[in-house]
Amino acid sequence: MTLIKVCGITRSQDAQMALDLNVDFLGFILHEQSPRFVSIPTSLSLRNSLELGKAKSVAVQVNPTPKELENTKNAGFDFFQLHFNPFADRRRISDWSRIVGKDRLWLAPRLNAESTIPEDIFSFANTILVDGYSKDRYGGTGKVADWSSFNQCQKMNPEIRWMLAGGLGPQNIRQAMQQASPAGVDLNSGIEESPGIKSRIKLKETIQTISKI
Repeated sequence: MTLIKVCGITRSQDAQMALDLNVDFLGFILHEQSPRFVSIPTSLSLRNSLELGKAKSVAVQVNPTPKELENTKNAGFDFFQLHFNPFADRRRISDWSRIVGKDRLWLAPRLNAESTIPEDIFSFANTILVDGYSKDRYGGTGKVADWSSFNQCQKMNPEIRWMLAGGLGPQNIRQAMQQASPAGVDLNSGIEESPGIKSRIKLKETIQTISKI
């Protein structure tokens, strides 16, 4: 079964809609430059208003300091999706792994078309997320990733759980699933009416397509 994460949750009704469709993860973006930003107190309020059931919460940050990640951990998230420059100091990535644990850390290196995933980061996290590249923003750009390259990396490193992000929605999810065969998908901009506002029609159609593949 393909794991499904709905990211960029800003409203309780969108979160409940995703839960009603049996998604596995809800993502809360704590990066202030994102149009889908929510503060830690707001994310707590949203989570407390819901019956998550089997679904898990994912905190999304960009290159946090160890102290920032400690604060996020203390807020009770289940997983931690951290976006970063692939050339970042490995001591910081090691700190992230130590703070939250390898099994709860999702690493999301910011890769352009010419970049390859640095294999040395595999020792720090069990999950790698690949997103579409933008020179201006970390994630949520609506740009698709290189699905064929993703599939190749997944086949070469089966010990890693591979999550695919980047503009996924009803218009391209079938092709993405066929070409990338991801362990999990991260749905955000491709299932929205506007940034932070999810579309039930788009989300339901996307999930139904995934379930039939």
